[in-house]
Amino acid sequence: MKPQFKGIIFDLGKVIFNYSFSNAYEVWSKFTNLTAEEVRNKFKFDIYFELYECGRISTNQFRESVNEKLGAVLNNDDFELGWNSIYLDVYLGTDNLLKLLKENYRIVALTNTNELHKKIWSAKFEPILNNFENVFCSHEIGYRKPDYKTFETVIEYLKIEKKDLLFLDDNIINISSSKQFGINSLLVKNFEQMILELEINGVKTR
Repeated sequence: MKPQFKGIIFDLGKVIFNYSFSNAYEVWSKFTNLTAEEVRNKFKFDIYFELYECGRISTNQFRESVNEKLGAVLNNDDFELGWNSIYLDVYLGTDNLLKLLKENYRIVALTNTNELHKKIWSAKFEPILNNFENVFCSHEIGYRKPDYKTFETVIEYLKIEKKDLLFLDDNIINISSSKQFGINSLLVKNFEQMILELEINGVKTR
């Protein structure tokens, strides 16, 4: 028998809307003596990135860590111009899907992000984000996926048992963690595949 979910938890990036860090590398290359490829190779999603996404270091501290990696001196404006250039478009059909789902399920979002990025995507994608009952951001709750505490925060808010929840994310590490935590989970590869997987799991998408 297919599970009857009461709530659905969505990741945002690569699930609801697209993004590309290549944009940041291109922009930063214009303010340094580096090519975009050199910026890509020097930039690392390291402990400073994780701390920033958990809200445990400031934007200035993170920018300094990026400058150190690049061997460059990006000022605030140049850094932010590149950092905030990554967001592309909402996946076609997603808005209609969320409007339909929220009629039968409680839907929320859980995203790894940071204070600078939130200012951009929350404004750029405001219409579609309004479909969510709540959006949980890693830098605000103090933890980032795949930490169990991110899922605990959402469950505490929803007051729904794990077995009655479905989590969708494009990152296999996050999906593995949520499954181990006891939440039904689907790895998202593209919009069409996500729709198919939802239907297979008893979620009406039409």
